[in-house]
Amino acid sequence: MCDEHGHSAAEAAWSAPRVAEGPAVDPVTLPEVDEVGVTTMVDNTFDALLASAEGVTRASPGAGPTAARQFAGGGALARLRAEHGFSALVTVHSGNVSSTLLFDSGASPDGLAVNAERLGIDAGACRASCSATDTSTTPAASTAWPGCAGAPACR
Repeated sequence: MCDEHGHSAAEAAWSAPRVAEGPAVDPVTLPEVDEVGVTTMVDNTFDALLASAEGVTRASPGAGPTAARQFAGGGALARLRAEHGFSALVTVHSGNVSSTLLFDSGASPDGLAVNAERLGIDAGACRASCSATDTSTTPAASTAWPGCAGAPACR
């Protein structure tokens, strides 16, 4: 199977791992932190029946109350919104200081904002945002979650 690609063994060797010398490959030294928390804001699925476990806190069963006149009591639990795409808040705690980065914003213009509201998460905690995808096809963090509008952005 490897011989049927039309390229010589010498050409294939160019893609093999090899030693790289110099300062560009030196490891990056990161300061030690007390805790890193990752909150999934948007994902492809949501299972309201999954229970929390050690090291994992699931959304509250009461997350997402919404008005629904057709139901007794006039309301229902909409739960979290699942959609194609991904978004996570990464919060790093070190001593009394914490920093939060919004990593991507999901696919829809409002999925992130809806889930943040249902989880009770304040957009003001966001200090920066980073998009892993082409922003011409996904909403910018400032559009998807207006409270994050003043945060620096990267791609």
